[in-house]
Amino acid sequence: MSEIRVDTISEKTSANGVAVDGVTLKDNKVTANGGLVADNITIDGTEIDLSSGDLTLDAAGRIDLSADDNGEVRLFDGSSNYGQFKDDDDRLSIQGLIADKAMLFVVNNGGSEATSMVINSIGAVTMPAQPAVLAYSSSAQNDIATGVVTIQLDAEVYDVNADFNTSNYTFTAPVTGKYMCCGQITMSDVDTAFQWIYGRFNTSNRIYYMSLIDPRIEMTADGIHTWTFSALVDMDANDTLVMDTRSSAHGAAQNNITTSTATALETFMTVYLAV
Repeated sequence: MSEIRVDTISEKTSANGVAVDGVTLKDNKVTANGGLVADNITIDGTEIDLSSGDLTLDAAGRIDLSADDNGEVRLFDGSSNYGQFKDDDDRLSIQGLIADKAMLFVVNNGGSEATSMVINSIGAVTMPAQPAVLAYSSSAQNDIATGVVTIQLDAEVYDVNADFNTSNYTFTAPVTGKYMCCGQITMSDVDTAFQWIYGRFNTSNRIYYMSLIDPRIEMTADGIHTWTFSALVDMDANDTLVMDTRSSAHGAAQNNITTSTATALETFMTVYLAV
């Protein structure tokens, strides 16, 4: 094995520095266009500057970022500090630093960006894609049969994720979770001969019987009654939910579901993904 040992290598006549197998030494700098391989690199300066292109960190293991000043990792756009991660009294603090601007959490939905959560500059949190619907009955549903009758919610005020079908009056859960459901059914010409009438949420997993009345006791004459009820409903992805009513067979089929408009709601249902 051959060795060359010298104290100093310096250029003599050229201004190009000294080149050894593609590595150039010039003006206290090392240029290696083919890449630099080292077990450890210690940088005494404060910056790593790229004249062009992107910087890629490719590690076989993890990448650790360590900073002593509260563990701050700052993000810049040019000279503007727009955000940072830091240790805030042994708590991870993620901060947006653009005055009066929101912080966005964005996911990839089939190759397109979708904003899943927005933290407003006042700290308010909104989730623009969170499933939520308000459906109501806009058409007459008169002289309904006894037994189980689906409420024909054929119109919407909003349907954030397009999960409600106004043709079959059905909400379909897009993801597994707990859904907050609130319903109101208003009937006219309710026959006092009925022994009982329920409002219900009828889901794939179970039926929720709520807001029972006994017209024989609670009503002195045929007339109007409103059922209002709510439940935190567990649903799996693609489970369905309809709002319906169930009555005994003792009364006459004369009950009418009152209609609503988008600005005056009497018979309606709201559903949103809670957790």
